[in-house]
Amino acid sequence: MKKFLSLAAMLVAVASIYAQDPIPVTCAEAKAAMPETSNGVTNETYVVTGYITNTNEVISREQQTFWMDDEPGTKKTIQGYWCNLPEGEKDIPLKVGDKITLTGKIMNYSGTAEIKNGNVAIIERAAVVTLDTISVSDAIKRIKENNLGPCYVKGKVVEILTKDADVAKYGNINYWMVDLENANDSIEGYKMYGANNKKYSSSADVEFFAGDEILVYATALKLYNNKVYEIDGGYYFRTLKSNTSVIDLDWATGTAYRESTGWTLEIAKGNNDQNNLVNLKINSTKKDAIAGSYPLAAGSEIVLNGTKTAITAGNVKVTFKEIGVNSLNIYDVQATFTVGEKVYRIMNDVEFYAVDENSDEIALVGDRPFKPTEGQEITCAQAREYALSLASGTTGDVKVTVVGYVTDLYSNGVTFWMDDQQGSAKTFQAYMVKTVQPAGVGLKNGAKVKVTGYVTNYKGTTPELMDGAVEILSGGEEVKTIKATVAEAITAAEALANNAVTTDLYEITAFIADVAYAYSADYGNISLWLTDTEGSSEQVFQAYRAKCDASIAEQLVAGAKVVITGNLKKQYDAEKTEEDGTVKPERTILEIVNGKVVLYGTGVDNINTDVQAVKFIENGQIYILRNGVRYNLQGQVAE
Repeated sequence: MKKFLSLAAMLVAVASIYAQDPIPVTCAEAKAAMPETSNGVTNETYVVTGYITNTNEVISREQQTFWMDDEPGTKKTIQGYWCNLPEGEKDIPLKVGDKITLTGKIMNYSGTAEIKNGNVAIIERAAVVTLDTISVSDAIKRIKENNLGPCYVKGKVVEILTKDADVAKYGNINYWMVDLENANDSIEGYKMYGANNKKYSSSADVEFFAGDEILVYATALKLYNNKVYEIDGGYYFRTLKSNTSVIDLDWATGTAYRESTGWTLEIAKGNNDQNNLVNLKINSTKKDAIAGSYPLAAGSEIVLNGTKTAITAGNVKVTFKEIGVNSLNIYDVQATFTVGEKVYRIMNDVEFYAVDENSDEIALVGDRPFKPTEGQEITCAQAREYALSLASGTTGDVKVTVVGYVTDLYSNGVTFWMDDQQGSAKTFQAYMVKTVQPAGVGLKNGAKVKVTGYVTNYKGTTPELMDGAVEILSGGEEVKTIKATVAEAITAAEALANNAVTTDLYEITAFIADVAYAYSADYGNISLWLTDTEGSSEQVFQAYRAKCDASIAEQLVAGAKVVITGNLKKQYDAEKTEEDGTVKPERTILEIVNGKVVLYGTGVDNINTDVQAVKFIENGQIYILRNGVRYNLQGQVAE
C-alpha cells in the first residue's frame, strides 16, 4: 500500500531538501514518510512534534526509548529508540504526556516507524516534575520533614547487605550508603533494582562495589520502624566515582574462542594501550548455556603489561544473539574480577565479532577445538575434546577409531570407560557396543582396544561413542561359546548368583514365544521370550535387548525360529514401592543379554556350507542364495 504526505508537508519537504533543514511533520505524517522497504531509512531528516504516549525504558542517563502520537493518550504512532535527552534534562526521564520534538531519520523497523538515536527537545512537561539530586544528608532531612517524594540520591556504598544467593531469588538488593561529606549520615537502599529498573538475575549483574560513589533513583523516602532512614524502592542510575581500588577498562574490543575446558575471552583494553590483554576463561563448555553470568573458573588469568597473574575472584556476564542458523554473535560483555587487592571491571558494552562466516564455529583466534577427519585413529583425550566441542545431544559427522585401555567395564559387558593409560581414569565412554572382535575374546579392565563409530556429546556432559565396533588389541579375556537349548540355558542361569552374568558366550537356537519389548530404532535392539517348543507361548526365558537391524526385526514374531548369541544372566529385582503407592513384588528373570539375534537359516553355521551367502530382495521378500540354492529367512528352501 502506498503512503502519501499531505500537500503542505510535501511542499515543506521539497523546500527543506534544498535548504537541508529537518522537515517538520506530525506523528501521522512521519509514519506515512516511513520507507516501504523493511529496514529502509529516509535520506531526509525530520523533526516530529507530538506527545509521549508510552515510555519503554531508560537506556542511560542520556538516552531513552518511547512512543509518540499527535494527541495525548496511549496510541503508538512512531517510536523514538535510544534517543538523546537534552542537556539540562538528563536526570529527568520523559513521562507520558510530555510534549516534545524528535529530530532524526525515519526507519522502517519490521513495519514500525522509528527514529533511532534521534535528538529530543522538550516543548512542555505534562506536569511539574521535581526530581532533585540530593545527598544522603539531604534525604535524611527530607524524611524528618515528611517530604517523601521521588528524587535522586547520591552517596557512597559502604556495604551490600543481600547475600549472593538471594540476589537471583528476589531480583533486588539492599545496601548502606553514607553521605559524601558526612560519613555519620547513612541511609539504607531497600529492595533496589538495577539500571533501567530491571531485576538482577545474579550478584554478577550488580553494577557497583562497596566503596563506589553512585547515584540512585529513589521511588520514595521512608523512616522504617521509627529508626532506620530508608530509600523505599528504586534503582541504580549511574556510578559517580569508582572505588580507588577498581580499575575501569573504559572500552574494549576482542574475540572469543572455545577450548576443551571452556571458553576464553581475549579482550584488548582501550585507553590507547592495545597491548594490554585480559584473558578470561568462562567455566562452561555448553554452547547454548554461555549466555548469562558465570564465575571465573579456577586457573583463570589476566595479562596486563606483559605480566600474567592469576585471578582470585570474579564473574563474567556474556550475551549472545543469533546471526545465522548455526552461528552466534557476542554483543555484550560485562566483567568484574579481582587480582590481589585490585578489582578490574568492564561495565560498558563490548562489541566483538567472533564468528567464522564460513562455518558454525566460534573460533577465530587461538587453538580451535580438535576435529578429526573421516576414519582417523585418535586418542581418548582427543575423542573427549571433540565430543565436548559438539553441541549438547549432537553427534559428529565423521567416523573415527578411538584407541585406549578399558578402565571401568560395566556389568552388562558392553559399556565401558576408556583412557589413554591403564588405570581407573574415565576419559571417554564406549556405550552399548554392538560387536567385539576377535571371536572368542572378551572385554575386561586393562584390555587395550579400538572402538570405531561416531562420537556424541551426551547431554553436554558425557563424551561417548554408541553402538560401536570393538577390536581387542591385547589383554582381553578368553571366552568360550557354548551351544545350548533354552532348557539348558535356564539351568545354567538358575545356578548364577542374583544379577550375575556369565563370562562365556551362549548360542541358543529357539522359537519366539512372544515379543517382550518392541524393536527400538534408536538403540537397534529387541527383547523376546524364547522357547524350545514350536508354537508354545511360555514366558520363562528372555532374550533382553538383543541387537538386530530393522529388516530382521520385522521378521521377529511369535513362531519364528532364531539364533541368539550372548551372556546368560540371572536378573533379580527386589520389591519396590512406586511414588503412587503401587507395590512391585520381587521377581527373578532368567535371560540372555549383551547379544544379537538372527533368524535361523541366515547364518553360515545353519546352512552347513563354507560358501559365502548372498542376501537379496525379490518381490519384497528377503532371500539368501548359497551354492545356487535359494533359502528364505527361516532357512527353508524357497521355490
